[in-house]
Amino acid sequence: MPLPSTPLSRRFVLGSGAAFIMLPSCGEGVSKDGQAELAAIEAATGGRIGVAAKNLATGEMISNRGDERFAFCSSFKWLLGALILANVDAGRENLETAFTYGREDLLSHSPVLGPAVDQGVMSLGELCAATVMTSDNAAANILIRHLGGPEGFTEQLRAFGDEVTRLDRYELELNEAAAGDPRDTSTPHAMLATMERFLFGDALTETSRNLLRTWMIDANTGLARVRAGIPETWVAGDKTGTNLTNMNNDLAFAIPSEDAQADAGPMLIVSYLNAPDPLGAERNAVHAEIARNVFQALIRS
Repeated sequence: MPLPSTPLSRRFVLGSGAAFIMLPSCGEGVSKDGQAELAAIEAATGGRIGVAAKNLATGEMISNRGDERFAFCSSFKWLLGALILANVDAGRENLETAFTYGREDLLSHSPVLGPAVDQGVMSLGELCAATVMTSDNAAANILIRHLGGPEGFTEQLRAFGDEVTRLDRYELELNEAAAGDPRDTSTPHAMLATMERFLFGDALTETSRNLLRTWMIDANTGLARVRAGIPETWVAGDKTGTNLTNMNNDLAFAIPSEDAQADAGPMLIVSYLNAPDPLGAERNAVHAEIARNVFQALIRS
């Protein structure tokens, strides 16, 4: 059951931006602008917000609780796609490889694998697209097992320099997010660095990097979160994560339009919300407000 492909025009936008996407890493300047606003947003939530954002054109950053751990819930799933693509680049994987599955593999929220269960076969590339684009839990668990379980996922991530992010369980258990539990967590700073490495750095080939971005651009779960606070003329992608009790998260990137000022970006935004009642429009709106604050702080008019 192939997922819809990205229009050629969108692929062209991604490819044509390579001149500024591949800028060398700039100094890690920390912007003080916007810090008070982030603190006010946090206070209004009745919980904690973990934010790390970076303007890749200037190197300026803004953060809130950047080194504290937050349960990532499904927002880690973009990394499943990234690690598979890294293996493809290394010649260890082929996105056309077929995987079989059955009804015993299905979980709640399996919007791609569920309807296709009678077919029971999906390619590795289709599993990655389902995982990143629709947050399909059954597809995610197949990919986790293929990478050697949570331990294999974490070990491979360590090889790319992330010493903080850790996966310990499968879906749906990884969504527990108990207070003080380090399992299945990351920090805003660590996740931001990993996003830069895979989405705009040299951890992947240009082909794989653009495919990963395309999956995130076509993701359909976070349009009301960070992306709602990003200017409409920018090309944006994201991966969300939510549980039923205390977590509402979004990880996003945004590529400026061709007529944007030279220091406009690209931008990376990590936004974790740890607060009661995570479901609902008012919680999603927190991420949009964070994004607007980040853009105001990190782009000079």
